[in-house]
This record gives sequence, structure tokens and C-alpha cells, in this order.
Amino acid sequence: MGIMENPSALALIATLFGASGLKITEYLLGSGKVKTDLAAELRKELRDDINGLRVELRQVEKELDEWREKYYKLINNLYESHSDYEELNKVMRNALLVRNGAEDES
Repeated sequence: MGIMENPSALALIATLFGASGLKITEYLLGSGKVKTDLAAELRKELRDDINGLRVELRQVEKELDEWREKYYKLINNLYESHSDYEELNKVMRNALLVRNGAEDES
């Protein structure tokens, strides 16, 4: 009597092959789940990074607005100072002309 004729041996072989097939199927399906879990984890990490960058970008934009405001105030002060300088320079030139004209007339 051979192994193929013995029902116990046949059942044992079938069980071994069935269990092996089941383990292989679980591995193949499980590796897909692991890949899916890994992809989900990477997406979450990227979302967190993007949210952090958005917060940082808002902060940088706020700082940029503050610096822009300071810049325009300084430029405005520069124009006012230049205007004041031109006005004073004009007054001084006129005063010198009057003084020199008055001295020339003496």
C-alpha cells in the first residue's frame, strides 16, 4: 500500500499543502496591507509636513508684511527729509542772495 492509497497519509499531505497555501495567501494579502499601511503612514507624514510648512509660511508672510510696512515708512521719511532739505536749501540760497545783494548795495 503506497502513500496515495493510505487515506491518513493523503489527508496529512492535503492538510500540509492546504496550510502552506493558506500561509502563502496570507503573506501575499498581508504584504499588500503592509504596503497600504505604509502608504497611509507616508501620506499622513506628508500632510503633517505640509501643515507645518503652511504655518511657517503664514509666519513668514506676517514678518514680510511687517518689514514691508517699515520699509514704506522709511521711504516716506526719506522723501519728507529730502523735501525738507530742498526747502531749507532754497531758503539758505535766498538768504545768501539777499545778504550778498545787501552787501553789494552798501
